[in-house]
Amino acid sequence: MTKHVSIDVQLVATGLNCTDRALGYVCVVDEQEQILYSSYVKPHTAITSLFTPHSGITNSEMERGVTEEEAILKVKAILDTDTIIVAQGERDLVKYLKLSKGQDYNDTIELSHWFKHKNYDHKSCKYGYQFWTLEHEVRWLLGIDIQHGVQSPSDRAKYSMQLFNKYKNNQQELPQAQQTCRDHQKDTVPKLFNKSPRFEGVCTGHIGSGYQGVSCDCGQQTRRNQYWAKK
Repeated sequence: MTKHVSIDVQLVATGLNCTDRALGYVCVVDEQEQILYSSYVKPHTAITSLFTPHSGITNSEMERGVTEEEAILKVKAILDTDTIIVAQGERDLVKYLKLSKGQDYNDTIELSHWFKHKNYDHKSCKYGYQFWTLEHEVRWLLGIDIQHGVQSPSDRAKYSMQLFNKYKNNQQELPQAQQTCRDHQKDTVPKLFNKSPRFEGVCTGHIGSGYQGVSCDCGQQTRRNQYWAKK
């Protein structure tokens, strides 16, 4: 029997480049928006930034963290080949939880693709779509403002499931939801990683039209749209 769970992971920096990341927190929420598993995760290497304004992780919370191996085992114990994972995006959670499709889970539903908006007249948008942050989607589709202040990291998984529950049986309403997000494009608050090329000395992987064009600050990453182009 198919079951849906929402998973959110938060990463911490273990170096100064945008590729220096490790799992710092994971939360799994069921379809009734109840937490099945939630834990901070201590990397094996030294942390250079917790990205607290984005991740919600503090030093005191990290002290309670478990090992990466324990966290991954706990998450995989919840999943099975009938599980569909709901998330804003699948890339980080699949990579850092070391999940294999068909072995650990059945499939994923990426909310960012549910609510992306087709740009017919936006020449600077290489692949023709505008993607929104989870904060933007929650603000304008659920009416909950999480764009300001530091949020509890577990809330992201809960809000992802709320969005899924709202539209899973109302797919015909997705075009209007996409348009609503587009109508409020100027009202969005930039995420930490979209504000500056570096935070606490760490490259954020930020790539923008006004900053080096196609490369991040440390030069390790080219335009993120290469990932979205595969979708």
